[in-house]
Formats: sequence, structure tokens, C-alpha cells
Amino acid sequence: MNKRQKKKETFKDWLKRFVTIKHAYLLLLVVISIGICGVYFSYALFSASVEKKGALNIVTGNLYTYLTSDALNSSNRITVAGSTTKTFDLVLENINSVDAKFNLYYKGTTTLPSTVKVGYSGINDAPPSASGTTISKYGSSSNKKTVRVVIENKSYTSYTIEFGSAVGLSNTSISVPSGYTALTQVVDIPNAPVLEEGMIPVRWNGSYWVKTTLTDKAYYDYSDQQWANAVIMQPCAKRGDADQDGVVTIDDVNLVFAWAVGAETKPSNAVSLADVNDDGSINSFDASLIQKIANGQVTVLDGEEISTRACKYKTPGEYAEAANSTIIYMEDIQSMWVWIPRYEYQYTNLGTSYAGGTKAQPGEIKVNFLEDTRTKVTSSSYKVHPAFNFGGEELEGIWVGKFETGYRQDGWDTSWTKTGAEKNTTDEDRVVIKPNVYSWRNNTLSHMHTVALANDSHLMKNSEWGAVAYLTQSRYGKYGNSSYSGANKEVYKNSNNTYKTGCSGGSPTATSSTTCYTYSSSTSGTGASSTGTVYGVYDMNGGTREYTMGNYNGTIGSSGFSSLPNSKYYDRYTSTTVSSACSGGVCYGHALSETSGWYNDGTDTLSSSYPWYTRGGYNADSTSTSGIFRMYTRNGSANVSNGFRFVRGT
Repeated sequence: MNKRQKKKETFKDWLKRFVTIKHAYLLLLVVISIGICGVYFSYALFSASVEKKGALNIVTGNLYTYLTSDALNSSNRITVAGSTTKTFDLVLENINSVDAKFNLYYKGTTTLPSTVKVGYSGINDAPPSASGTTISKYGSSSNKKTVRVVIENKSYTSYTIEFGSAVGLSNTSISVPSGYTALTQVVDIPNAPVLEEGMIPVRWNGSYWVKTTLTDKAYYDYSDQQWANAVIMQPCAKRGDADQDGVVTIDDVNLVFAWAVGAETKPSNAVSLADVNDDGSINSFDASLIQKIANGQVTVLDGEEISTRACKYKTPGEYAEAANSTIIYMEDIQSMWVWIPRYEYQYTNLGTSYAGGTKAQPGEIKVNFLEDTRTKVTSSSYKVHPAFNFGGEELEGIWVGKFETGYRQDGWDTSWTKTGAEKNTTDEDRVVIKPNVYSWRNNTLSHMHTVALANDSHLMKNSEWGAVAYLTQSRYGKYGNSSYSGANKEVYKNSNNTYKTGCSGGSPTATSSTTCYTYSSSTSGTGASSTGTVYGVYDMNGGTREYTMGNYNGTIGSSGFSSLPNSKYYDRYTSTTVSSACSGGVCYGHALSETSGWYNDGTDTLSSSYPWYTRGGYNADSTSTSGIFRMYTRNGSANVSNGFRFVRGT
């Protein structure tokens, strides 16, 4: 009995001891837990634990935010090299069981200079505001935002950027921590130019156009009104122009033969002028070959296309192989082009709202560049400009002739005449697009169309004119150029009465005269471009009335067409009322009702008698009848005041 009692007491004692120890451990665990909770569930800014590369699980109070991106490292950082732009998607997800408010922010691990921009594009979702935007709870269809982040580094140094996010209850405001910046800036990155065959990218060095590359950070900067430019060189004969008049003719044949037989004294540079077979001497073989060039029997020499036009400095092939920064001489250029990148524009405040300005001084047309061929717009207030859809094909951008199309006459440019450019022909090899030449005028619309197609281009459509005009009136064009103010925001008029391309009268309202501020002269000349700089498009106010492929309801008029071309080559308008000309509705992007009367530019309407649009007015038009938003109608016939412009982008 005593043994049994002793066992029972021992067990009780043991049980008491166990319970006492357990309570002590439980109490200790509670104390530790309270301490942990005090650290991890306090409303400090954030405490982060990285679960995987590019994934940040941030604890704030009893709420979490989940930030992921394949571009970020385990510290949620990315390094961007100098002269480089990085774009990537960053996903901000609400993994909580309640709706919560989030923001998104960044900082450089070292101070970021003004040449480094961190922001977002409108391709995906807009990021949350600095004070927070509510995102639905986990499990809902809208529990995440995908933000396209853009980091543009125009410096020569690499920079590292770190990203983070704060979270709070949906009925509270949150803030960005000290030292960080909210990701709220829109950084527009235009599509890089898509060079076509024969194109050489160029930039202005202050005196000349020089060769550059697509990767050269100095090539273009639309935010600084520096639009991308490219040139195509004129096929030419490197040798054969013995008399140096700019063209290979029978006169050169006779002269070289006279040199060969000793009837004429050879000049010291005879070999460089006429040694076509490249044997180091002048002989009858050279004369024979030059005769074939002059007659058009030889069009390819040494693997390169040639023509009767003499090369002033280099052949196209030599320019193509030349080093970066090589001068591209104007005498050897056949055509100059400006890249208009794909963009969306705000259409809800145009028309008589004048984009927030007045009729005499309209405001800024809001423009955002779009990546690749994406069609998603920032909001319902925006539309993708229609010029970037060609016959159903979505385009990254279009190349626009930098100047009105000129007519290449024989000899050097300095010997050409105004009347020599009045040609009602389809001389496809006579095209020249550069400054200080005479615009090709007095041609029927059908001939213009034929010449354009033969030059791997098409005649500018009315909507494509609108694309250049809207970009001009944006922060990327002359409107956004701080060198101009008030009425001078309008593109200056080419008032030269001899129809020379690239001229400026020095103001938007200049009267017709022989005055010609050259296209590159500061302000007075560059004010006539779409950017107010040498990098823009010229002759869009004055010069000639430019025919565009904008037609009233299939009416051919006196255009010379036997039937209208493929519908992708023209805009068809179904009403004589500009506000309902596109199948009963507004013609968005066409610079019709949306910009009617802006800068007091005149407005005409299409009709069966005048079924084709011309744009820009001409040099002798009054203030109210010329301008980038000027609409004029013609019947498509040849006229000495009508010119045209090419576009590439098919």
C-alpha cells in the first residue's frame, strides 16, 4: 500500500513539475512572439524578404505587396549601361485577402543625373499614384498591375536603379519613403527608325550632314525636337564627266577621244575624270565606255548602279562603306527623309477647343509614342494615328520626304531653273528631294502617283499629312520648341516665289518674294521646319500647294487616272462636310475638322468638281490661305503652283 501511494505521489509530483515547466516555456514563447510581432507587424515602411530572383515580398503591418520582374536581380535592382535604354515589365500584385492601396517607387544607388530618366510607357497599366492606388484583393480578376518600365540613360556612365513598393489599407493614404521617387513620369521612347534599302542615317554637325549609326546616342532625340533623318544617295558615274558640267554626254565622249589621240591637251586630273576602265591611262576604250554610259547602255559598273549624273565627291557605294562621321555632301544626295514614329494622340480636346489654346494660337496636341506596332492606347481619350496603318498593315513609323519633291535637271544643281522643273511627265529617274532645288510642278496627280511608286514610295495621303502636322503641334514638334513663342509657334512660310525647296520667309505670314532664308540658318530658316530645328520636315507652309491622296467618293476628276489605284494609296471621303467625311463621322487624324481653321488657316471642302485635296497653300497665298492646317481642293490636273511629296512605309 505504501509503495502504491509513493508511486502515485511521484507521478503527481512529476506532472506538477511538467506543467510548471510547460507554462514557463509557453510564457517565454508568448513573450518572444510579441516581440516578433512588434517587429514584423508594425507599420514601418517595409521589411523585405526575397523569395526568388526578381520577386520581392514586402510586409507592411499585416499586409503584403508582391513585386516581380525578370529584369530585376535579387535586390530588385537593374543596371543600365550608358547610352542605353531598357524597357521591361514589372508586375505589382495584391496577395492579400482584402483590397489594399499600393504605390511604386525607385531610386538610384548613386544620384541620378538629368540625363537618366526613369518612368513608364502607356503600353500596359499605368503605375499607382504616389499616395497609393487601390488594387483588388487576391483571387479577383484585377489583383495585379503590369507596368512597362522605361529607363533611358543618355549619359556615358552605367547607373543602377532600385525599385520598391509600399502598401496600406484601402481607406488610408500611403507615402513614398525619403530618398525614393514615385514612378509616375511618362517616358516616351519612339520606335527606332527602320532603314530601307539604300538609306544612310545622318545627323547635323553644325555645318554638314554626317554619317551616323542607329546606335549613336546623338542620332535623334524627339524630346529635343531632333527627329531622325536619313538620306539616299544619287546613282552617279564616278568618271566620264570630262568637261565637269555634272552630266555625262556625247560632249564628254568627243573630249576624251581628243585627249586619247592627242588632239587636245589632257588636264592634270584627266585620269580621275575619265579613266573609266581604271587602267591608269586615257584611251579610246574610255571614250567608248563613256559613250555607252551617256546613251544609257551601261547602268552598272564595278557592281554599282550608275547614271549619266556625275558624282561630285563619292559614289553611293563609297558613302555606304565610309566611316562614321563622314561628311555626306549635298551635291551627291538624291533624297532626304524624316522618320515619323508610331504614336497615339489625344482627340477629345481638338476642333473648336483648339487643344486648350485659341484659334489664332492653338495649344499642344498631346502625343505619346507607341512601342512596335501596338494598338493599345493610354486611355479612351486617345487614338492611334491612322497613318500607321497602311492597307491593313500596322507600321512602326513612316518615312516622309523632308522637302517637297524636286525635278533633277541636267548639270549641277546651280544651273537648274524654275521653269525646268515644270514637267508633266513620269520621268521617274528625275526625282530629287533636298533643299535649294526647284519643286516639281505642273504635273497631273496620276503622273505623281506613278513616279512615287517607281521610286519605292507612294504619294503622301491626306492622313499622312495629318500625322506630320499633329506631331508638329505636339511637345516633340515646333510647338514644344522653347526657341519660339506666341504666333511664332506656327511653322514659318516658304514664301520664295521661285518655288525653291527648304526656303523660309522668316515668319509664318511672310509675303511672296525672292527671299530665301536657307533651311539650316538659325531660327529664321529652321523656323520653317516642323520642329523649328534643322531636323524637321520643310515646305509644309507655302512653297507649292501639295497634292495629297485624299479623294471625294471615288471621283477621278482631271487627275489623269483611268481608274483609282488600290485603296491603300488614298483616303476616301464620303461627304463634302469635313466633320462627317469619313462614313458619316469625324476623320480622326486627317487634319480636317479636328484642326479646321487653326492658326486661321483656310478651309475648303471637297466636291465632285474639285475632288482632290492639296495642303499647305503656296508661296503667294495670303495668311488665311496658307499654313500647315490649310485645306485646299483641286481637280487633279497639272498646275504650275501644285507640287507633291513622297512617303515610305510600306
